[in-house]
Amino acid sequence: MSGIKRHVTRSKLTSGESLDEGKKPMSFDAYCLMCEKLVESDASEALFAHVFLTMEWNLMARSDNCKMMHVAHVEWRQDSLVFFFGKTKNDQTGEKAEEPWHVYLNPQNPAICPVLALAKYVFAHPDILKENEQLFSGSDQYSRFIKIFHRVIEQNEDEFLRVGVKKNMLGSHSFRKGRSLWCQLDVQ
Repeated sequence: MSGIKRHVTRSKLTSGESLDEGKKPMSFDAYCLMCEKLVESDASEALFAHVFLTMEWNLMARSDNCKMMHVAHVEWRQDSLVFFFGKTKNDQTGEKAEEPWHVYLNPQNPAICPVLALAKYVFAHPDILKENEQLFSGSDQYSRFIKIFHRVIEQNEDEFLRVGVKKNMLGSHSFRKGRSLWCQLDVQ
């Protein structure tokens, strides 16, 4: 296997192809811009995309966890929303299901505040408060989200280019890569 990897790398070096694998990390500036565009939008689907994006970014969770969130697994503790996931990629058997994942308010920037995004979504969709309802009902919610996400980039191409985002540059792992890098930075 290592011989194949060396061959592929050598081929990329000589041809001038990108040495990066997969999609690029989403920068915090791109995240903020996307949130602003979703908040500004009058489209009903923008509300869904906004809460999905802010939850995925702030929980530092995989999209599979976000699309499977249940209202019954969310509670308010002190100054944060707390989410519980019955199963994650690192915990397939649910042994850590009682470990909380916290989400905090961001009153300085309402566009990126996950609690405000969730509150707006719940007010628009009060039926999800029924017991055992998924936060995002329906099938294939991640595909729904990523289509909206790419459409917003296409509709605002010039603004996204200013923050370093080209069409089709970002994908499902871009959020995980971006928020992980953001957390590693020495933010002042």
